[in-house]
Amino acid sequence: MSIKIALCDTDCAFLSALHDRVGAFFADNDIPHSIWEYHSSETLLSENRSFDLVLLDSVFHKMKGIDVADLLRRKKSRADIIFISAHLQHAPLGYMVNALRYVLKHEINSMLDEALRAFLTKHERSNRTITVTIAGNPVTIILRKILYVESKAPKVRFYLTDGVLDSFKSTLDAVEEMLPKFGFLRIHKSYLVNLSHVNQMNNYWCYLGDGNKLPIAQKKHKDAKKKYIIYRGKL
Repeated sequence: MSIKIALCDTDCAFLSALHDRVGAFFADNDIPHSIWEYHSSETLLSENRSFDLVLLDSVFHKMKGIDVADLLRRKKSRADIIFISAHLQHAPLGYMVNALRYVLKHEINSMLDEALRAFLTKHERSNRTITVTIAGNPVTIILRKILYVESKAPKVRFYLTDGVLDSFKSTLDAVEEMLPKFGFLRIHKSYLVNLSHVNQMNNYWCYLGDGNKLPIAQKKHKDAKKKYIIYRGKL
């Protein structure tokens, strides 16, 4: 499957060079891909096409890159976002929209390839699947679509980006064993979350990108925040 990539920057010369650089990276790695260029944030935001990866400047004429990224998230875009910017001071804001990387334009030669490799690692990992049995029938679940898993003994239920599965008899411990250790976190005796869908953890609550919030058990609070920070740092 071809990876769909959007590049957005008001500097036409830089955008063209970035296109060549990103295209060469994926071509060198024999990865099918398609790239679209956008010279304004408004044009990108009006696009109905879904992307796997968006490389975005941090400053535009009418709004900041962080605001563009936030609007993309509000449109339910699950694209990974890499900021490409000349302004280091905006970097901390990237965490608010789960940005994958923040690449400085004057260091693009040393930073871009690493950021793209991080995207590939995450993309490959997110396409893994597990299979569960519901009402006697096998159901395959793509890991990246899992928002969280809820336990109401003696059953569990998967909440996905595209719907909710029927509950089935199992335990959260059993589900936890099926999932990768990196990327999924038990935050409560009744909840297990996919960290890639977490926007923030604050005051014993875990806030998801779809607007839901889940409780974090008091005894798990400190460890959960630490693991979330580590997860964000390793992406």
